[in-house]
Amino acid sequence: MLFIEYKRKINTATTLKELDKILDDLELDEDISDNELYNLKKMINTKKLEIKSDQIKKDFKTKEKKEEEEKKQEIEMDI
Repeated sequence: MLFIEYKRKINTATTLKELDKILDDLELDEDISDNELYNLKKMINTKKLEIKSDQIKKDFKTKEKKEEEEKKQEIEMDI
């Protein structure tokens, strides 16, 4: 039962801070077996990679938009 609850928390987490909190709770929880702990840690690490990847994509898109705006401004100044 606890495994399912932790799994749900991991899947709904949206920040690295939330995942770190879940990991801390997991490591303190004595009712989780070693095997469940191992699997939940793997899920947390996978989710962290997803969040980091999404952030990198967002940052890249923001940078592209900024560069486009700068180019537009340069073109408008030339006119």
